Amino acid sequence: IVSADKTLSKLPANTKLMVCMAVGAAYESENIYKTLKLYSKQKPDALEKTVFVLNVNWFDEDEKDPEKMAKIKKTIEEINKIKKDFPHLQIAVFNKKYLKEVLVRERGNGIHGKFIKDVHDVALRSLNYSGIKDDVLLLSNDADCQGMSDDYLTKMLEVGDNKKEKDAFLGRIEWDTKRWQDYPSFHLSVRFLQFLDLVARYPKGDQSCHIPTSGANSMVKASILAAIGGVDPENN
Repeated sequence: IVSADKTLSKLPANTKLMVCMAVGAAYESENIYKTLKLYSKQKPDALEKTVFVLNVNWFDEDEKDPEKMAKIKKTIEEINKIKKDFPHLQIAVFNKKYLKEVLVRERGNGIHGKFIKDVHDVALRSLNYSGIKDDVLLLSNDADCQGMSDDYLTKMLEVGDNKKEKDAFLGRIEWDTKRWQDYPSFHLSVRFLQFLDLVARYPKGDQSCHIPTSGANSMVKASILAAIGGVDPENN
């Protein structure tokens, strides 16, 4: 996979951040272009140091469904289009078909964890081949992001550089903001969950520290992830 992609096979020497995304090709055809376009608006100096790694995935059984196959095709076309429209985005892509029966047997309901593991493993392998000596940050995000600040990547790079004693970082996610105006109770529930997350991060006394995450907007040093053997295949 690494050798087949020109970006992965020869990472830029100034790479400091790799954005890892598992893209469900049968479901993200209407989202992936919009999401990557958001990244195109990030600060130029941050984008120069950032490589995007996309695991564009689908199941073997999806190929028997003409509607899903059309969406898979469109997802791939949308990614190719964004690469042409915004050539300053350094995007590496690998397309992968998974055998659903095998995944269900091995992982039960934790199938998505395999997609996440694979995209991080590919990022780590490309770094291993690159000869880059400095630590690189791996940022996990979703393919259906609805918005982000224009200095998002800049801030993630800065926190990684300024907090060298930390191994991993977790940002805050605003869930489904378009519904807040019509459903204020949903807005309130999002804020309450964010409050509980903060409480869990800073326990008192003998309480254990628990940092829950959906996976999106989380970041880890590549050296740390490699040292523990990558993403836990048993963690969904």
